[in-house]
Amino acid sequence: MEKQLIRSGMQEHQSLVDKDSFAYSKCLLFADDLKLFSSMNSNLDAVLLQNDLDCLLKWCTVNKLHLNIEKCRILSYTRKSQPLNHVYKINDLVLSCSHSVTDLGIIFDTKLDFSQHINSMVSKAYRRLGILKRKTREFSSEIALKVLYYAHVRSSLEYCSIIWDPNYRNKIEIIEQIQNNFLRYLLYKKNGIYLQDISSSCLRDMFNIPSLCSRRDVSCVLFFYKVINGSIDCTDILSAINFSVPARSLRNRGSFPNVYSRFNYIDRFLLYKFYKTFNKISGELDIYHMSPTVFKSKCFLLLNR
Repeated sequence: MEKQLIRSGMQEHQSLVDKDSFAYSKCLLFADDLKLFSSMNSNLDAVLLQNDLDCLLKWCTVNKLHLNIEKCRILSYTRKSQPLNHVYKINDLVLSCSHSVTDLGIIFDTKLDFSQHINSMVSKAYRRLGILKRKTREFSSEIALKVLYYAHVRSSLEYCSIIWDPNYRNKIEIIEQIQNNFLRYLLYKKNGIYLQDISSSCLRDMFNIPSLCSRRDVSCVLFFYKVINGSIDCTDILSAINFSVPARSLRNRGSFPNVYSRFNYIDRFLLYKFYKTFNKISGELDIYHMSPTVFKSKCFLLLNR
């Protein structure tokens, strides 16, 4: 799949762009970010995508909108060893290919494993944690330190986590090490000494701070709870959810099907992660009738065990 990202001031004319401008490609538009994408099965598909780019240029010219072609990128998602290469142009200027692109603060790479985003996020979080430590040398309040950590460090580690949530243990541990670092700093503030031999789970229990991994699981379940109950209006996601309806009454059954595959890339699919996570606790939750507040509190209790 070729994914074309084009930044342009098109927000006021979104309906016109969606309906009338592109005959062969699909598009996603948010503010001044436009993404054209299409499946590439032959050179003809690439030619059709180029035709839509020409239509885009024509539309922008008629509406007197300027395209910053230097910020336009081509991104290809494929499992083929030899992907289809095609030269795309806008106004006779060749668009550059890229292995990653930043979209609304998330770095998307061609493998969709989000390693580059996680590494960048972790680096920024360590810098923020270092600033927090330097600025709070005279602080002694545990509550104040925790609030600062939640606001400036943990918030950046949880931004859009349902998109990039890693399934590999090494990536999960890299992210957890940031919070473990803060917990040891918190213990130092409390006791005046650094203890290296105490486990991270004991530190989390001591200060009542759940692991970042469990918080991402809660965010995933809450997101689909809102989709199923209509708090988030997204028919595409709702139509993709499969509900488990067993042929006969079983003692233990999940609300959603468990999906199995011999390929590990299926674990990156957010919907399948939701199935797996929610089925573990579905016996104690009612995703259809519980209020959002009760559902969220029970999720934290069940997933932070």
